[in-house]
Amino acid sequence: MLGQTRLGRGIGLASLAAGPIFLTANAAAWMYLQIPKPIAIGPSDLLLFVGLCIPAAVFGCILSILPNLIGSGLMVAMGDALPAARSPEVWIVAGGLAGLGIAAAMSFAQSPSSGFALVATSAICARICRRSVAWA
Repeated sequence: MLGQTRLGRGIGLASLAAGPIFLTANAAAWMYLQIPKPIAIGPSDLLLFVGLCIPAAVFGCILSILPNLIGSGLMVAMGDALPAARSPEVWIVAGGLAGLGIAAAMSFAQSPSSGFALVATSAICARICRRSVAWA
């Protein structure tokens, strides 16, 4: 049976969250790459990070709305045809692979933290989009 969707809600939420998710994943990956050096994070750093989340949400929404629309539409159609594609895990893997393809095409290997952030953001956005889809 065809997927009963409120896809717009999931796509909107994923698109709004994409910028802050990317920013968080990029910061986490950058900090990971600094190990074993100590990383000092002060209150001003946290305030700057929180302040950057607002413009990141706007910019991330603009960049991610089209990939979220296309990916969700394709995954719903695939889920209608193949019941195994309805699994949230399949959506997460598909989102991550899409992000990996974009990262490879844009030469994100130059910046490993940004490449990781793009793949992680794509996978998380796919999961958020999947939450609003139900098959009967």
